[in-house]
This record gives sequence, C-alpha cells and structure tokens, in this order.
Amino acid sequence: MRGVLLIVLVMVVLSACSQIVPPADTTKIPSDNELSSCVVDEDCIPLPSQCHPTRCINKAYEDSFQKPDVCTEIYLLTAAYSPKDCACENQVCINLNAQKDEEPIPEGATKCTYRGEACTREYRPVCGWFGSSVQCIKEPCAVDASNPCEACANEDVLYWTEGACETS
Repeated sequence: MRGVLLIVLVMVVLSACSQIVPPADTTKIPSDNELSSCVVDEDCIPLPSQCHPTRCINKAYEDSFQKPDVCTEIYLLTAAYSPKDCACENQVCINLNAQKDEEPIPEGATKCTYRGEACTREYRPVCGWFGSSVQCIKEPCAVDASNPCEACANEDVLYWTEGACETS
C-alpha cells in the first residue's frame, strides 16, 4: 500500500512540474515566432517556466514567465538546463539536447537516462557505447566501465551493455 501511495505522490509532483507556468504578465504574451526568434546563440535560453525545459526561447522574453518555486531532482537528457544547451539555428532558438534522443538503441542494450555525479563502487562490468557525436578510430566505439552509473557518467555514452567491451 505504501508503494502505491509513493508512486501516486511522485506522479503528482512530476505532473505539476512538467506543466508550463503561465506568464507572469499576460498583457505581454509574445507569439511563438517572437519567443523563438534569435540572431546569435547568446539570444537563446531555456524556457524559464519549466523545471525540465525542452524548449529554448529568446532571453528578451525571460521576464514574461514565472519560474517554478520547486522542481523535482531528476535529470532529463533532452532538457535544456542552461543557455549552453540552446543555440540559434536559422534565426530560431533550438534545444541542442533534443537531438540527443534520436539515436536508436540496439536490442539488449540499456539507454543512459541518469548522469550521476557520484556513483557507487559496485563492480558490475559494462560496456558504455558512444553516440554518433564521437568519431572512433577503431572498434568497438565504446568504453569499459565498472558499472552502469560509471558508464553513463560519461556524457558521450548513449547506452550500455552487460559485460566488458569485446575487442576485435
């Protein structure tokens, strides 16, 4: 019973945090085109009204949004958490992390969904496979790690498989 209550509580917190908080001043609501327009990368920031923003906007409109008071402590690979996660492409602010989720994960592999700053010392050898952002000179295009957390702590690792990496 406690487990069910905990799951319901987590779902309520996550759903509340994933909603867009309305602009602080509704008289200054810009259009979507205005929100996303930019000239240089420095114009773009993550949408301030979301805990885990997947959209970037022009920083000129930052004050039009109310920041959430509380956010959950989860990390989404596709969220833009800082201005460096945003860029100006074809005069539109884009989330650079949104593309990271588009690479296919092979059957039997586990996608990295958590980027731990601190991992346990557990020894459970895995092979951390790099995404297409890494150009490898030799196969496998991967790195040995002592456990899944250690593998996924490397931002270039997209997924992991059980056991050490096999060399050709």
